[in-house]
Amino acid sequence: MSRTMRILLENGLIVIGLLTFWPFVFGHRSMTYQLWMLLVLGLLAWLAVVRLRRVLTTIQTHKDQHETGGGYPPTYPGNN
Repeated sequence: MSRTMRILLENGLIVIGLLTFWPFVFGHRSMTYQLWMLLVLGLLAWLAVVRLRRVLTTIQTHKDQHETGGGYPPTYPGNN
């Protein structure tokens, strides 16, 4: 999957996650809805871990290039 498609998919999951919690705000409390919210919460937690790893990898790559006198401008994963 290309980087652009992956980012669009992640952004779509965030939007779905935000929209999922609105029925709860308006008082909808069925069991299937609560299970759906639990699933979405798990997806959002997974997404947070994926994005955190990406940020940490980018930071480490930048530090490694800076310490070794890497070229300018620095290259980041997916920006080669």
